[in-house]
Amino acid sequence: MKNRWLGIFMVVTSAVLWGISGTVSQYLFSVSSISVACVVSIRMFTAGVLLILISIYKGHKSKVTGIFKDRNSCINIIIYAIFGMLGVQFTYFTAIAASNAAIATLLQYLAPIIVIIFYIIKLKQKITFSEIGALFLALTGTFLLLTNGNTKTLTISYEALFWGILSAFALAFYTVYVKKLLKWPSSVIIGWSMIIGGIILAFFVPDWNVLNELKKPEVILSMLFIIILGTLVPFYFFIESLRYINPKEASLLSCSEPLSSLIAAIVWLHTKFGFYQFIGAFLIIVMILLLSINSKKSNK
Repeated sequence: MKNRWLGIFMVVTSAVLWGISGTVSQYLFSVSSISVACVVSIRMFTAGVLLILISIYKGHKSKVTGIFKDRNSCINIIIYAIFGMLGVQFTYFTAIAASNAAIATLLQYLAPIIVIIFYIIKLKQKITFSEIGALFLALTGTFLLLTNGNTKTLTISYEALFWGILSAFALAFYTVYVKKLLKWPSSVIIGWSMIIGGIILAFFVPDWNVLNELKKPEVILSMLFIIILGTLVPFYFFIESLRYINPKEASLLSCSEPLSSLIAAIVWLHTKFGFYQFIGAFLIIVMILLLSINSKKSNK
């Protein structure tokens, strides 16, 4: 039970840091001309290198190189790096650039529904009444979030909608697929997947000259927050939590991310939300809480 609460603490902490990081990223895009690809590539590669150094310091030097000597692990870490780590970060940041941190985060957190559908189809699990209710809340909340109650118009662009939904699928994959790699230390898994993803994305950065923007104090501070508190700490915590709770629970317990992102965006960046959008955001958060409570009862 003690380890279970440790896992819950790690998930909630990582979710809050991710939520605030999204708002910091939105601020960064508004005060600089740095592209999404550039920010994601830098944050992933830098945080990845730091995590590998931490792994070596903790005595995991043999495992840092050993993951590539194991054929299955080598293939899985590359797949996870591209479709999980890189996928979830790039789609999320692109959705932020196309809309705002709050909407991007709320759309991404449709991932629990995708995880549930995966468990139902792939593992032949029966759908519960709570999960049916959660699905209804998710669809209704998303509808209100996107339309603000007006069926004739979308309150966000089709581009933001596309990347937001894609980030939900990427997050679902990220949460489920990592189970194939958990025989390795979390710092090794996250470190290498970030380094691989960061290097691959570096080839698609449109202009590295924008790094001149790093001369601005606000840009430097934003990047440091994104790399350390928005990437290194929460990603490590999230994967480490999966040693104590299952992927379904981890996905559901992350409800503090959309909530923290929404609060930070409204208070700090003065992001405007319509009345029905607030209701939609509330329904999505209730959906995740409902599933979280149901999951805890099932484990007991």
